[in-house]
Amino acid sequence: MKKTITFVLLLFSAFSYSQNIRNGSFEEVDSLGNLVGWKIKSGNIVRVNSSVFYGIPFTASDQLYFLSMQNDTSSSAIRIGNIANTFSLSMAPPTMSFSYFYAPTYFTQRSRVDVLFTKWKINKRDTILYSNYSLAPNVDTANNLIVKWVNLKLDLQSAYRDTVIPDSAMITILNDVIPPYSNSTLLYLDNFNFSSLKVGLDEVADTRNFSIFPNPANDVLHVNYESCKPSSVKFVFYDISGKIIKEVSAQDCYSNKSEYLISTNDLPSGLYFIEIKEIHNTFHKKCFIVH
Repeated sequence: MKKTITFVLLLFSAFSYSQNIRNGSFEEVDSLGNLVGWKIKSGNIVRVNSSVFYGIPFTASDQLYFLSMQNDTSSSAIRIGNIANTFSLSMAPPTMSFSYFYAPTYFTQRSRVDVLFTKWKINKRDTILYSNYSLAPNVDTANNLIVKWVNLKLDLQSAYRDTVIPDSAMITILNDVIPPYSNSTLLYLDNFNFSSLKVGLDEVADTRNFSIFPNPANDVLHVNYESCKPSSVKFVFYDISGKIIKEVSAQDCYSNKSEYLISTNDLPSGLYFIEIKEIHNTFHKKCFIVH
């Protein structure tokens, strides 16, 4: 007796979907003057609204404020600055951008940004993405001067560990993480944003014998798909921004019966959507590549 496999398909729709980082430009404060969203774990922060603050130029932004972050200098043992922002998430952003101006006492010092995405599964939280990024000052070495703001756009795609869409995000900023530590190290921050997705995701039920394995895949992805006319089938890989990364004709990867073997050696590690195209049908599934 032939089994019918029931699963959930992810279909692309033609709208842009974005979700900003909560209070990523440090504009919002509550009734007590506390910064909305960001929790201070150690150190001190000042929300700055001057066009020049101790010689630090304002960022290229139409917003009013940016953030000054400093170590905790209230005791003899210096505690590094540490703030975090935890918020709900309903997308898998491919990139994160922000601006920073790092003014350490020593040019060898570094700050860091940690990014964590999780999802609640049954009775625990699973890590969907974790990555950290070191922040160095933009230095004019000839004159030993820190010269300007740095605008970063970080690629998150290769850091995904699972194909599911996360439901929670936490961004942690650590000032002065490499010794020698100093009580005069300042880190200025502004404009934290996720990039928007160019595709939306809707879920509809379907009952077709279509599966992929292993998932995550390394060098080969096996696709099981029954078609009345295999010569008309095409496989298309999209990254999570909606860009076409790879196209393969079923005739070029046919194995036997309804199985197709697709080489993924040429795909960077990350989360993808594989689209199966036939004359009258189009189907999508998520797949994850790890090398």
